[in-house]
Amino acid sequence: MHSSDYVIVGGGLVGTALAVRLSEDPSVTVTIVEAGGDNFHDETIDVPSKVYQNFGNPIFDWAFMSTPQENLNGRPGKGLRRLKLGLFINLMFVNRASAEEYNDLARLAGNGWGWDDLQPYFRKSETLIRNDKDAEKYGAQYVGEYGASGPVQRSLPRSVSAAAIPWVEAFKARGYQHNVDNNNGDNRGVGICTKTLDARSVRSSSASAYYEPNKSRSNLNVILNALATRILTSADGGVVTATGIEYMQGDTVHVLHATKEVIVCCGAFKTPQLLELSGQCIDTANTVSLTVKLGIGDAKILKSLDIPVVIDLPGVGNNLPKLKPGYESAESLMDPEIAKTQEELFKTNGTGLFVSAGTPSTAAFLSFKDFDDDGSISKSIESLSLPEELTFKVQREWIKNENIPFLEFNTIDMFIPGTVAAPETGARYQTSSLILMHSFTRGSVHITSKDPSAPPAIDLNMLDDTDIKIFVKAYKILRDIHNTDPFKSCIDSEVSPGAGVKTDEEIMAYVKNSAITSFHPIGTASMRPQKDGGVIGSNLMVYGTANLRVVDASILPIHLSAHLQSTLYAFAEKAADIIKKLL
Repeated sequence: MHSSDYVIVGGGLVGTALAVRLSEDPSVTVTIVEAGGDNFHDETIDVPSKVYQNFGNPIFDWAFMSTPQENLNGRPGKGLRRLKLGLFINLMFVNRASAEEYNDLARLAGNGWGWDDLQPYFRKSETLIRNDKDAEKYGAQYVGEYGASGPVQRSLPRSVSAAAIPWVEAFKARGYQHNVDNNNGDNRGVGICTKTLDARSVRSSSASAYYEPNKSRSNLNVILNALATRILTSADGGVVTATGIEYMQGDTVHVLHATKEVIVCCGAFKTPQLLELSGQCIDTANTVSLTVKLGIGDAKILKSLDIPVVIDLPGVGNNLPKLKPGYESAESLMDPEIAKTQEELFKTNGTGLFVSAGTPSTAAFLSFKDFDDDGSISKSIESLSLPEELTFKVQREWIKNENIPFLEFNTIDMFIPGTVAAPETGARYQTSSLILMHSFTRGSVHITSKDPSAPPAIDLNMLDDTDIKIFVKAYKILRDIHNTDPFKSCIDSEVSPGAGVKTDEEIMAYVKNSAITSFHPIGTASMRPQKDGGVIGSNLMVYGTANLRVVDASILPIHLSAHLQSTLYAFAEKAADIIKKLL
């Protein structure tokens, strides 16, 4: 194969879904170029509790690491990214952010990206599997507008950890609101959440939901184990046209031409890397054609690597208690007899520890006022010297808006590696996590080499003084929850950081020694005006190009109070309509 109408670089959640939608038109050809393989139904993919076996596995995970982080005491942060056709290494948690956040996304990115605009695409991408019995058991309701015939299956989990409902009840006992459905435009409060699980409690992904039912289409092609190395372009009259891509399989370099568009869907780490590396540029505006290595990105970085510039686009802490005897968790599956029994439960009716163990089913979303009751942190943020960008203005508005969550709390029935303690043999654990969703810090991703196989330099810029102050207050809330019945009755003892960690200074030290990322990177090719550092416009087209688009998490200009699956599926669906000129 030497050409395709649409060349999609990256077969993750967005790339796979978008390719399938574009290939609905039999008159066009669509080709996905994917660096990984297609192990669709490995049990570590299908069985929810086994997902952690893929973390760091080079077959499934790019396993990027950041540069050493000053406020993590020199530790690097991990940037988990999938490496397979489809999406296989997330924890299946699926929710939507608040309606107001999506409406502010439209302020930043342009008209057409607000809550009402995205609702049809949320629904188009999904099918809700209703189970009124489970909903009643969890105190959940189906209030949001859900899809009934879309590819991705979402459902309330058939089983949750033994401590999950007591954890929810402890939040309610402390006065936090109970949210019966955090997909209805108001996601504040605590509750049991839906996951991308089908009726058998098997993972539903873009590969299984979009690609597998349609892989026989003659106009839908996939090139696997192929590392995209450059975007090929021509420039005429100041406008750059993407003519295809260069990719490597093994040691062999191939070229795939695009007759309509090149669409980059490589994610927040690989997309900027590919744009900066780029491809070959044929400058037809000059009388003498010139073939050069192309760079799309920050001119200073590209020039430092002798890559000529075609387009200059500058652009969590844990609390870990040990559970009392009688409570089962992921550690229980280390016992062969328990594992055998639980495997049978999973295979026969989709319930048990293979569904619940090690994957979150609960979440509590809290606004800024919920943890900054004395206003001390909001005052310190007001005094920050921040760039005059709309993103920061919006975030400052969100501080005062009680409808917009700033923190997520969740709990998982397993010992999370990376904490400051070591697990005891035979013990059962429950880890509660804090996630700061709207930090005022900004990181970066840039190439450090012309070698496309070399990982980019990822500087997460984690934890400034404001972030740490937020975590200290949030940690105190979490400890209050762990000391509140009925969750308190589940706990034997606090293992990490331990009861001896009490003062603000001690909590700060713990945060710096244990904080990690939540694996939701965004914004490295953001959709906003070019003058504000944007890389693409509201039509998803890279500024200065005629037919090069980006569609993945990198386009989000600001983080949302949500796990991003639902939003990204909606983005893929909307992108398909934009490209088909239905919008």
